[in-house]
Amino acid sequence: MKAKQPSANDLLDRLRAAQSGAAEKVPHGWHTTRELAVRWNLSESHTRKLVEKGAATGLLEVRKFRTQQTTRVLAIPHYRERPTP
Repeated sequence: MKAKQPSANDLLDRLRAAQSGAAEKVPHGWHTTRELAVRWNLSESHTRKLVEKGAATGLLEVRKFRTQQTTRVLAIPHYRERPTP
């Protein structure tokens, strides 16, 4: 059974949402360096070095999500463990 192809209007809606700059809902399992630093009880700078190395070696997946930051929406990198095949 084939997966349902998104309609042209679905794509248009997603493109408009991306252009609008609206905040996105971050899916479960994705974390910022700040969240990981708190969880691991490390400094943000040390955590950033670790996750950058993890992303470079393929252990972590990186994706930017538009999130509300005080007065504006910013694209913030989020990380999750790369699923093993």
